[in-house]
Amino acid sequence: MINLKGGAGKSTAAGYACSTLAEHGRRVLGVDADKRQASLSHWWKAIAPPWDCIELTADDLDRRLPGIVGDRYDAVVIDTPPTEHGAAIALSAARYATHVLVPVAPSAVEFAGLRFTREVLDLAVEQGAEFEHGLLLVKWRTGASSGPYYTQRGIREGWNVLRPHAPTWEVYIQAVGNPIERASSTPYGWAVAELMGLEAA
Repeated sequence: MINLKGGAGKSTAAGYACSTLAEHGRRVLGVDADKRQASLSHWWKAIAPPWDCIELTADDLDRRLPGIVGDRYDAVVIDTPPTEHGAAIALSAARYATHVLVPVAPSAVEFAGLRFTREVLDLAVEQGAEFEHGLLLVKWRTGASSGPYYTQRGIREGWNVLRPHAPTWEVYIQAVGNPIERASSTPYGWAVAELMGLEAA
């Protein structure tokens, strides 16, 4: 999960991604790389889900994780930090990644901030990274014109805009710290499945 803007919904997306992959039979490791908030690891401790989680805030994740993961895990989900202070960590995560999910709300401010995320992803590619990316629209309001507008804007700007979108529902607003049920049957789960080419769980 990469988006250098704070409050983009990375931790919520990461928790649902971990649970979705676990429901698909993967052995999953969540990596909480956001030392300041540590939302993913707090969530993991609160709900004891069927996936593991570690805290690892480092700008050399791509070098450290192979030794940690070994053959114990089939999938790793990294919750990266926001702001320019997290750019080096996000870059390292992108270098390690096979898939990058970018959650973003359909608003002018959120989309303006995407340029920093794009710079990090482009730099990772220049350094040899190879990954598929997907833009997940979150905080979607049914019936509002902003959703379709920013879907098209994302496509015009060269993003792979995923078909699912996560609505502004209380269950997602209050998600962190609460149990995750049937993650693969949620918009987050559908987005992960589309990005990674997974069959229905």
